[in-house]
Formats: sequence, C-alpha cells, structure tokens
Amino acid sequence: MWPSVRASVDEATSVRVSGDVRQGEGTIDVELAGALDDSSYAGRLIEQKGTVEVIAADDTTFIRPDEKFVSAKGGETFKDVDPGLWISVPSGRDGAFSMSTFYEGFVSALPEADAFGGQEPQAETLRLDGEQVFKYSDVDAGDGHVSLYINQDDELVRLEVDGESDSKDGPAGTIDFRDWNEVPPTEAPPEDQIYQRPGF
Repeated sequence: MWPSVRASVDEATSVRVSGDVRQGEGTIDVELAGALDDSSYAGRLIEQKGTVEVIAADDTTFIRPDEKFVSAKGGETFKDVDPGLWISVPSGRDGAFSMSTFYEGFVSALPEADAFGGQEPQAETLRLDGEQVFKYSDVDAGDGHVSLYINQDDELVRLEVDGESDSKDGPAGTIDFRDWNEVPPTEAPPEDQIYQRPGF
C-alpha cells in the first residue's frame, strides 16, 4: 500500500492543501491549491499578524496583504500600496514563497517508499470529513514521527508531523490534501486590481 501512495505523492502534478503549520511559537493557517511546478496556484496564509493572499499565473506571483499585515510587517515593502490591490513580483526569486517549496517541505517529512519493509502496518479506521480513512500513527520517518491518513483510493489525505526532529528547518503541523491532479489553472488578477508602480 505505502509504496503506491508514496509514488502518487511524488508524481503528483497538482493538489489542494490546507492546514496549520507551526512556526516558532506561532501558527500559520495555510490554504493553497494549484500546480506543483509553480506555474499556477492560489491561496492565502493567515497568521496572528495578518493575512496574505497569493496568486501565481503567467510567470508572475501576485500577493495581496491585508491592512493588519501591512501595519505589522509591511515596512517599506508595501509603502503607499492600497491594501485592496495585488502586488506583482517575479516568480522564482531566491527565498520567495511558492507552492512547490511548501509542498516539498512536508513531503520531505514522509517515510520513504520502502519504510515498512514490505510489512503492512496496523491502521485505525475512522472518518475524516465524512470519508472513511485509515490512520497510521507514530510512523518513523527517519528524522521524526508522523501520522498518515490514507483513503480507500490509496490517496494521502492528511499528514501530521510532530516537529520534534533535531532539524530546526523541518516542517511541523497538520496538512490535509484534496483534489490530487484535479486542480484547474489559476488566472491572474484583473489589470485594474494590480498595483501599478510609478514610472511603469
């Protein structure tokens, strides 16, 4: 079972994810959906200091922070920008947030395909969002332990990462996965909703 699930995760082209990611002493609520090559995705990140919406389309990433986020963290970056407008930034900048970096961060916490050595681990049967799933708890993933929720179609639908790895950069939290390989392309915001920098 697990080798085929792991292969489907590695070979996926798009997915819808949602959940909470622990970062330091805070938590970020994440909602993202789109292509895993970063060509097209949309979503939002919600933290204590505010919300940032994001759209990637046409080789450009658009972000729209709310007033609370701008007030708390904006600085010069969002100076004189109407909070109702999208700000365009080139896609693929080093260190910039993207769908793929978020996805790969959590996928890196998964056990390898041969982690169970051909043995079928014990699972608890339960319902998640009205769907029957199998929960595999406290699975050794090398750098830590995770819980895997897999549906009857052998699809990963939830991943819980304990975050107790020695690696400070490792992911932690709970992420739900839906609509594997079925997320439609995202369109860029309308031109009249995009901030136009003076002189451009």
